[in-house]
Parts: sequence; structure tokens; C-alpha cells
Amino acid sequence: MTERIEEILAAAIQAKRPVLVNPTEDEIRLKAEELRMAGKLMCTGCRKPIQEPQFRTRRIAFGPRLEAVAHLHVACESAFFM
Repeated sequence: MTERIEEILAAAIQAKRPVLVNPTEDEIRLKAEELRMAGKLMCTGCRKPIQEPQFRTRRIAFGPRLEAVAHLHVACESAFFM
């Protein structure tokens, strides 16, 4: 595991962010909506809360067995993946 991945996982655990194991797209979207409604869904790009019902969810592969999910404001999506 790379040092950056270890940092990401450690930060997720410390922040008590939800971790889903092998989730479906529907499960990811449902959890994201729950977090958004609670005011806890943060944009991976700008780190500001996502309050709008229109946002993007993207899987990011760190290898064949490890993925993370990025939730982004529509305006942050193109800058995040450049």
C-alpha cells in the first residue's frame, strides 16, 4: 500500500467517515444522499459541504482491490480530474 493511500485511509478512520465494503452504485448514492441531507457530505475537490441535490460521485481506483469514492460539486468535477 502506498504512503498516500495509507494517509487517506487513516484520515477516513480518524474523521469517522463512513466506509462501505464492496458497495453497489445504489448503496453509494443512498449513503451520499443521507450524508447530504444531514449536512455532512463534503466535496472531495474543494472540501466544502455539498448542499445541492445535483452532485457527482466517482469511483477512484488505487489498484485492483482498492477503490475510493469522490463526491464533488458539479463545478468541481472537471478541475478535480485534470
